[in-house]
Amino acid sequence: MTDETNAASSAKEDKKEPLEPVPATAAKDYVWTGPDGATINYTATAEMVPVREDDGTLIGHMFMLSQVSDASDKSDRPVTFCWNGGPGGASYMVNIGGMGAVRVKTDGMAHLTGVGEVEDNPDTLLPSSDLVFIDAFGTGYSHIAPGFDAKKVWGVDGDGDAFTRGIIAWLTEHKRFNSPIYLYGESYGTMRNAVVYRLLGEHGIGVTGVVEQSTILDYAPTLSGNDAYYMGMVPVYAATANYFGKAGKGVDQYEWYNKAFDFVNSTLAGALILGDELPADRMDEIAGQMSELIGLPKDFIKAKGLRIELDTFRKTLLADEGKTTGRYDTRFTTFGYPDVQGDNEFFAGEDPSYDAINAAYLDVYMKMLGDIGFKGYANYEGLSMKVNESWNWNHQARARWARRRHRTSRSTSPRLCAATPRAASCSSVASTTPPRRTGTCATTWASCSCRRRSRTASNTMCIPTATCCTATRWRLRPPAPNSRRSTRSATSSERLADR
Repeated sequence: MTDETNAASSAKEDKKEPLEPVPATAAKDYVWTGPDGATINYTATAEMVPVREDDGTLIGHMFMLSQVSDASDKSDRPVTFCWNGGPGGASYMVNIGGMGAVRVKTDGMAHLTGVGEVEDNPDTLLPSSDLVFIDAFGTGYSHIAPGFDAKKVWGVDGDGDAFTRGIIAWLTEHKRFNSPIYLYGESYGTMRNAVVYRLLGEHGIGVTGVVEQSTILDYAPTLSGNDAYYMGMVPVYAATANYFGKAGKGVDQYEWYNKAFDFVNSTLAGALILGDELPADRMDEIAGQMSELIGLPKDFIKAKGLRIELDTFRKTLLADEGKTTGRYDTRFTTFGYPDVQGDNEFFAGEDPSYDAINAAYLDVYMKMLGDIGFKGYANYEGLSMKVNESWNWNHQARARWARRRHRTSRSTSPRLCAATPRAASCSSVASTTPPRRTGTCATTWASCSCRRRSRTASNTMCIPTATCCTATRWRLRPPAPNSRRSTRSATSSERLADR
């Protein structure tokens, strides 16, 4: 390298922005007082926990706020790790708006104005468990390390892996491996629960329990056109209509809700399955029953084919009053939304139940962190649409287990794998015909370094070790070139006997 090149490189390095310092850990002692006068002394700690890959590469720093009892004996005291969903949501909502030691004081369905007031939370989990609230990477104060690819953690599997590593790091730092562990997730956080639960187990860490709030483990029923969605929403519509006096006046809200459930199971489900074969008179009858339950006009329901979208319901129920209802909590209202303001997708993101509390909640949360003594970054990302829109929804079940099992077995037994574009390449395959059921050594196939075994039949097969095969080992035979079988999954009799 020439002196000029070195000088240019040094100049380029000098122009790089300096790395932002990681905020220092801060802690403060507090006392929680319950509605019965009982008290708990606890320590609130705000910290940036380093999260690393197996080789030590820094993924980033996860912001965690813990509330830990000062009890001297913590041998059997649980630790509950809590988070919101999104994906793209930070954990402040489930903290001061849910399970944390303090909460923002609310006033029914009124929109909070100005600075929010704080009070001890009578519904906190603190009497039963220590609490750790975690911000996902790209949200809150959790920052991804410079140079690390954010796409690796902005997805179902990468996110679950990052949270698993973060939890292990916290348990290590605070010496709590012997404590019962619980996971608490809200909305998308319930799906994260499932992934983290699995990955913690693969790391040898048992989870005592999982709490699911606003559970969603399958997004398919939420897609337009899925009849399970339309059936599932009717009880929600009925409860909302009952609250506003549009249906079931004088009837207990739970009784009305259960009545709607019974209607869905006994009547609506069968009608939706029939589709266009539903007789007109039966359609009219069911639309009338549904109108009585959810407060929308019968003809309107008929025109929609008994299928009412949430945003359609929100726009329509209180239209005669010039109002629209909330999304997260349909009891909240705001001004009616004229269609001329934009498309339905924009309206779907407008939620008075979120607007009513968000500013006050975030304001209180920032003040709480300041009181602890934590000085974070310039911006706390409460809800990141960048993370949400970049999310990788693909999930490879048991991926880590499969890789570990394959690595472990390579030295003990030969197995076939397909050299397909989705598999690692075979370095030098000397034959295009895999070994058949013989007792000879597959020496011409011994130089492969495949990392993954495909279940699809392929003409190019290889074994990852030089171990000799036995007559009982190989049962998979290649299909004829360009045959129909080459494009389908191998049958049970064609698969490897690798157990």
